[in-house]
Amino acid sequence: MSFLNTSTSSMAMSSGSEAPATMTLVDQRPANGATMARNPTDAMVSGMSMYPPIYREVEKRSVTRLGLDFLAAELQRPGTLVGIHPEGTRNKGDDPYDLLPAEQGFGRVVLSARPIVLPVFINGMANDFIHECRSTLDGSGMPIIMSFGPPVEFGEMLEADPQRLRAQVAIGRRVLEEIAALGSIERAERETLATSA
Repeated sequence: MSFLNTSTSSMAMSSGSEAPATMTLVDQRPANGATMARNPTDAMVSGMSMYPPIYREVEKRSVTRLGLDFLAAELQRPGTLVGIHPEGTRNKGDDPYDLLPAEQGFGRVVLSARPIVLPVFINGMANDFIHECRSTLDGSGMPIIMSFGPPVEFGEMLEADPQRLRAQVAIGRRVLEEIAALGSIERAERETLATSA
């Protein structure tokens, strides 16, 4: 899950975890230096890479498969929470509501681990890291809105072979449908905030 940009993501929880209700969170209070000083972990995590590494490049596919298998194994442990983009990356384009196509890695993890999958849509941060730091410190940043949906129902899709590319992509597409719906909810919330300001 990325906190450096508009992000479509989903959270996978081990099946022994409790699933939260649908909700939308709006943070209209840009973080400031004092907030970052009280919780330096947030500042460090936002500037660091995610673990395990997942790459889109074909030449790094073996490392990516190891990482995906690691995530699937971790999701077998109760209480595990993983944030992952069904698209394999975050949308770096100008339109935060334009979703990228599903990649197979996400579906591979879901089909292997069968976790509870919660769709998430996050909007409100830019691609410019320096701008984000500056707007965080001076309080000029736009509100960050996070919309969480209910657990995704996969039905018979979970019976597919985890190694089948078509099944993996179908799982990702199913989750992206839910994320797109959350994007519509987020857009309406953002418009409401703009008109009430």
